[in-house]
Amino acid sequence: MLKRQELISRTKGNQRLLTGFVSGLFIFFALIFGISYNMERENELAQWVLQSQEEIYQIEKTISLMKDYETSSRGFLLTGLDSYEKPLKDAAESLDVVISQLELMASGNKIQKRNLDSLTYYLKKKADFSSKVIQIKRQQGHDAAMALFKTNIGMQYMDKIRYHADIMHAHARAQLAQQKEESKTAVQATNRVLTVGVIFFGILLLYAIWKSWQQEKEKRAASTQRKAAELKLKESEKNMQAILSSSQEAIYLLDLNYRLVLLNDHAYSIIQQAYGVDCKPGDDFRKLFDDQLEKIAVIYNQVLEGKKIEVERTFPLADGEAYYISTYFPVKDTDGTIIGICCAAKNITQRKLSEEAVKIANAEKEEYQSRFKAILDYSPQAVLIKDTQGEHIFSNKAFHQLFDLEESDVPTYSLQAVLDDAPVLVEFLATYDADGGSNLNSKEWQQQVVLQNGQVLEMEITKFPLYDRQKQLFGVCTLFKDITEQIKHQQQLVEARENAEQAERLQEQFLANMSHELRTPMNGIIGMVNLLLTSSSLQPDQKGRLQVIKHSSDTLLNLINDILDLSKIKAGMLTIEKLTFDFNDTIAGTAMLFREKAREKGIKLAVSADPFIPRFLTGDPHRLNQILNNLLSNAVKFTEKGFVRLEATLLNETEDQAIVEFIVSDSGIGIDTNKLETIFENFTQESTDISSKYGGTGLGLAITKRLIELQGGEIAVESVKDKGTTFTFTINYGIAHDTSNVVVTNNQAATAFVKKDYSGKRALIVEDNEINQAVLTSSLHQHKMEAVIANNGQEAVDLLHAGEQFDIIFMDLRMPVMNGFQATAYIRQTLQLQTPIVVLTASVLRNERDRCLEIGASDYMAKPFSINDLAKTLERFVSIQAEPATIASTVETIASNAAEKPYSITNLLQLKNTDFIKRILALFTSNLPEYLNELKALASVNNKVEFLEKAHKIKGSLSAIQINELYQLILLMEEEAPEQEHLHVFEPQIEKCLALYRALMPAITTEVEAYLSLTETDA
Repeated sequence: MLKRQELISRTKGNQRLLTGFVSGLFIFFALIFGISYNMERENELAQWVLQSQEEIYQIEKTISLMKDYETSSRGFLLTGLDSYEKPLKDAAESLDVVISQLELMASGNKIQKRNLDSLTYYLKKKADFSSKVIQIKRQQGHDAAMALFKTNIGMQYMDKIRYHADIMHAHARAQLAQQKEESKTAVQATNRVLTVGVIFFGILLLYAIWKSWQQEKEKRAASTQRKAAELKLKESEKNMQAILSSSQEAIYLLDLNYRLVLLNDHAYSIIQQAYGVDCKPGDDFRKLFDDQLEKIAVIYNQVLEGKKIEVERTFPLADGEAYYISTYFPVKDTDGTIIGICCAAKNITQRKLSEEAVKIANAEKEEYQSRFKAILDYSPQAVLIKDTQGEHIFSNKAFHQLFDLEESDVPTYSLQAVLDDAPVLVEFLATYDADGGSNLNSKEWQQQVVLQNGQVLEMEITKFPLYDRQKQLFGVCTLFKDITEQIKHQQQLVEARENAEQAERLQEQFLANMSHELRTPMNGIIGMVNLLLTSSSLQPDQKGRLQVIKHSSDTLLNLINDILDLSKIKAGMLTIEKLTFDFNDTIAGTAMLFREKAREKGIKLAVSADPFIPRFLTGDPHRLNQILNNLLSNAVKFTEKGFVRLEATLLNETEDQAIVEFIVSDSGIGIDTNKLETIFENFTQESTDISSKYGGTGLGLAITKRLIELQGGEIAVESVKDKGTTFTFTINYGIAHDTSNVVVTNNQAATAFVKKDYSGKRALIVEDNEINQAVLTSSLHQHKMEAVIANNGQEAVDLLHAGEQFDIIFMDLRMPVMNGFQATAYIRQTLQLQTPIVVLTASVLRNERDRCLEIGASDYMAKPFSINDLAKTLERFVSIQAEPATIASTVETIASNAAEKPYSITNLLQLKNTDFIKRILALFTSNLPEYLNELKALASVNNKVEFLEKAHKIKGSLSAIQINELYQLILLMEEEAPEQEHLHVFEPQIEKCLALYRALMPAITTEVEAYLSLTETDA
């Protein structure tokens, strides 16, 4: 720009000098008295020069106007703006004027006239082409116009125009040069003639030189100023570039021709990444926006009009799509003239992402609120939520239905309309709402509410504060629950519970009465039979009949017990004990009861116990006996050949618990598949044929199933008709760590007792049943104990008041005048006597037994009691000194269901050789315990071969002196040892054999010695 101004200034200076020189010539010629011929000629030539210069000027102007015309047509083509029409029209009109002037100038010159005709022809063609492009732009659109424009026809016309213009321009310059030469010749001639004029011209020239020197001086000063300004400008640009480079915004600057003046690094990076262009100052910035040229042109035009434009754009950068907001504004010089366009683009990606995240969060919030509303709308409870100012936030459909409201009415609804009958509650609710719940916890009431329609409801009202995630209180929620039906139901439940409790009390009383009324006569029958069986004067046929009576009475007692057990289970009164017991003894003892029956039928009875099952467990061994008795009894009963097997396996063990699985299987008659689901029902058997052939009530399995379930277990059955049946059940037992109080189960192998002589000891029998009096009296007489009868509690108290002394008192509970509870309490509390009191009870109810112990009873015996029970009770509470002579005459077993001696020496005595008898007795006494200890050692090391040999040898040793229980135990071990993986499971049975030996040998020895002494006396 500065150079151009200098050139213009220089040109103007030269023109002023030339004008001064010509003026001097004219003045000079005027001073020398007119213009000579040469001056006239020079003047003529000067006119031609001027004409040629004018012609050159007009030709250059034609080219310039054509460029303006082309620029305007292109501007219109690119933008379609009507603002380009006026420049286009002006350029066309100016061209017409210039062409007219050129035609005048060329009228006397044929060459120029021909060139001008060609130039005019192509100018017209170019104008027609541009008009056609503009017309197509208007009619067919930008793309069609651009397609025609890009055919280069217009460029060809422009080339022709430039060509002919150049020819005219060259011809005019040639003419000008010729005319100047002729003018020079004329001047020289004139100079020779006009000396004065030369002198004057010299003076004028000196003046011109001086003026030129002055201009040069000014030019140098201006140049110095320009260089200083340029340095300052470069420094300013450098500072500006530093500022732009450090800016967080992308900034670039365009001139009026949309060429890039400057840009910072941020802008360069965006352009390079987004468009793949390495742009630099001087580049046409529009080339970046070929696909958006029209849109960008609109923006730039608005900026050039002085407007500030903001546009949000996205750029595909290397690290993803980035959002920018671009601000376009005009750049002005000091005079306020617009000289360019500036764009500052700010990265708003994070803001956009945040806004998008907010949109998503709001959408999720709306979705959550929608779901929350949907959930609450389906809630049966009426829900009302208000903010801390008491304004309505939400209420669900149940609330609208409960208070008969439209949703639009809820915000202005007052609860007082519903709760007018409870002003205190209304006031509290209002206070709660006003306080916002900020100082209150959740509150709940039951309130009777009268609705507007008069309906009375029992309502449960709950209010609680609501907090947001920042623990800020934002509202209060009120829940309304209609509990009218619930209150009615609760009242009905109370009534039903009272009726059930009354029925339970009646049932309990009925069971107690039935137990007493049934078991009491059974006690007399069984007791008398046992006493008769102990008589040695019975004939074989009499003993057989008594055995039939005993079997029938035992069966009837079992049936009674089953019915009473089932009744107790149904009434929920059967309790499961938590006792410590020997698991191995229990299993072995239970199997022993069925050993003889299985042998009689030719059935193999096998018992297998997992050696990993802890020996001492905590649970109810009596109920386990009952379960196994039922299952084994059925298995033996329904199996004619093959096997019956009892297996116990440890399923799982923890520090305190052991889950044991029991399997009772047989090869018997089996059960039809369609009957498997019904066999556990009460009084149910597979068929009437089974009942007729094998007997039974159908209660055993029903009771078994319920007993297992009461212990937290379950039972399953599998069966194939005519192939056999398998019952599997599990029970969870505790593991006993303290074995100091191990109970002995009734079904364990019978223990031998020595009858003791209780001579001199007195027993008081408090019993109102004569049969039971007789049974107990006879049993005590067998122990040489005196028995005194009291028919009721009052008689017993009177005897004790009178000073009668007794060693033990047997007390019945249900008696006239004074029952056993009252008598026992009186003896302990009033008479302050500590005489052992053993309660005789036929009740199946545990609470009666517990009550006996609570009021001071020492123990209780269940009716009917066995000889074993009585012997153990006497041994426990009545102390005596046993005499050998007495022991020798009264040795016998006190085993359950046994009345004969537990041993036999008949085979030994039949030898009749005194020395031989003594020798055998001595060998038996010394060898048997040794054999048993060796058998125990072999079991501990799991030596199966020698174990079987030793068992067989012990069994042979029992031929002369027969100890039946010991023999059965050895036989059981011998039969089961081959199938046992670990022989140590037999150690408890071996210990029992040793105990039997130690208990019975004194009696055996005494009896043998008595026989020998009689033999020697007879001799």
